Amino acid sequence: MNLESNPERAAQLCKEAHARLMRRVASLTDLDIRSPSLLPGWTVGHVLTHLARNADAHARRLSGALRGEDVPKYESGQSQRRGEIEAGAGRSASEIVADLDASLSHLETVFAESDAAGWPNGHFLGGGDYGVAGCPAHRLREVQMHHVDLGLGYSPADWPDEYVAWDLPVLLATAAERLSSPSEQRSLMAWLAGRGPLDATTTLAPW
Repeated sequence: MNLESNPERAAQLCKEAHARLMRRVASLTDLDIRSPSLLPGWTVGHVLTHLARNADAHARRLSGALRGEDVPKYESGQSQRRGEIEAGAGRSASEIVADLDASLSHLETVFAESDAAGWPNGHFLGGGDYGVAGCPAHRLREVQMHHVDLGLGYSPADWPDEYVAWDLPVLLATAAERLSSPSEQRSLMAWLAGRGPLDATTTLAPW
């Protein structure tokens, strides 16, 4: 199933992912929040702050579409995104978790409003590369990936089957452009075609 073209189902999967995330982080301490995440240079506080602001960004796009306005996720672009994450990452655990919970609740309310309205103006791009109807699917990816990045026990083995069925082909389609040399391209091709093991030195550029 292409979750980008089925925002109703993607939104439901998002709500389930949000609930799992909140159960995981509800009892975090200030020490936990300051601990390194699995993302270089980011603490657990950075990841959770990003997840809160990303929820706000998707809510912004969807709310705009409900009004007939094509708005971006971040009004000031990536500089706003980076600034908000850095500004919020050093807060206490209780502040970060409460902020995350409020942002998730607001986004889920906007999901419900969008669903009731039939996901209007789904083609609006907001200066990005996917229509606003794809927001629930892209939000689902953010939550699934960054839940793992927290390093708190959630792993790729926990990803729901529906999510993997959608996003694995999407990610595979980016593999060729993320290989740095012709030899790596050939190594991956051979492995995908069942013509040998994947060379252990093959690496993909950041996605």
